[in-house]
Amino acid sequence: MPAKHVNTKVEAANAKKAKAQAEKDAVKAAANERAEAANWAVGSNSRGAAKAMKDAEKDAAKADKDAARRAALAEEEAETAGVKKPKKVKKKGADVSDLLLAGLKGGEKKKKAPPAAGTKKTRPLRSAPRKRPRRTRSRRPRASSWTATRI
Repeated sequence: MPAKHVNTKVEAANAKKAKAQAEKDAVKAAANERAEAANWAVGSNSRGAAKAMKDAEKDAAKADKDAARRAALAEEEAETAGVKKPKKVKKKGADVSDLLLAGLKGGEKKKKAPPAAGTKKTRPLRSAPRKRPRRTRSRRPRASSWTATRI
């Protein structure tokens, strides 16, 4: 004859035991499956599968890295989106950097003033080009393996 009243504490304990037993059984089943797969893998050529798995892991890591980089870039752009560029202030007069930039742009070149009518052009004095002494071979013959063995 079934019990008239169900003890809720006993029911909860039984459910908890069943859940723990199911988890243990799942772990044992996974271990048995791994052991069986290892037995089947003996003597088989699994290099191709291992290489494909390694390539897939590399691709996944690269995709994660790219996603993180894109997220950081988007965050940085969001931070700088509200920042306005300051307006350029017009300068009065010529600045040194302006003169340098004008020189880099290749502005008009100033011509030198022509020499006075009575002066003669002079060239700067240059020393005569230096001649390197000619390399000569030493008079003593080099030792070769043939002469070393003959002596």
